[in-house]
Amino acid sequence: MDKRITEHLRRNGMASLMNATKWRELAAALQDILADGPRVRIKYLLDDEPGPGFAHLDWEWVGEGDASIIEWIEIDPVERTYRGRRVADAEQDHAESILAALKRVGVPFSVEGGLFKVWGHVRTNAMPALV
Repeated sequence: MDKRITEHLRRNGMASLMNATKWRELAAALQDILADGPRVRIKYLLDDEPGPGFAHLDWEWVGEGDASIIEWIEIDPVERTYRGRRVADAEQDHAESILAALKRVGVPFSVEGGLFKVWGHVRTNAMPALV
């Protein structure tokens, strides 16, 4: 793990909950549900705020790259398909499939506001309510 990451974890009283194997298993499980995987929002350890919105992620990077820099990933279970300017997007809810995949892989996650949040690192004095 990068020295900056290690120092950040120590300074902020954080503990790691995921390892490279779990990130790879998560990436494979989510790509089995949808080819591009579900849309996500990521909070990186060294960033103050998460990204501004939800987007598809390069799950190959998560599975093969250095996912140790991820504090958490929020997963939107609803797949939206654009149908035109005058027609609402088609929506398909994959919540049951995603929940089953998260449990099967055994990653630490919580459910917040209809979104699944997979925790890579947590503050030891403020543990989320994990499922």
